[in-house]
Amino acid sequence: SDSILEMAWYDPERLTDEIREGYRKPLKASNWDRALWELTLARKPYDSSKVQSVRIPSLVITGDSDRIVPVQDSIRLAEELHSAELFILPETGHLPQEESPALLLEIVIPFVRSLIEKD
Repeated sequence: SDSILEMAWYDPERLTDEIREGYRKPLKASNWDRALWELTLARKPYDSSKVQSVRIPSLVITGDSDRIVPVQDSIRLAEELHSAELFILPETGHLPQEESPALLLEIVIPFVRSLIEKD
């Protein structure tokens, strides 16, 4: 629904009709509601021991105004991962790829390059 989409954005005023329609499209697929229900049922409780077992470089990116996943949860995730870099993007909600794409790329591209250079 639009209210959830608006909650995901730092500044809902920037949600254009085109963006809204893009997020509505999957909801037009047949049985989307059943798939969402099954996904919800398949969720397992957070297991920090599994997170702590991750031994690869990781990148945790969140918006400072994320109302879907609290920033504190992202901070905790980064702390529990052995080799994580944490970035909290200013004036950004749950969708940094939509709201702050240039800043996101400034973070992701060097991270990926560093992984490639290690090989």
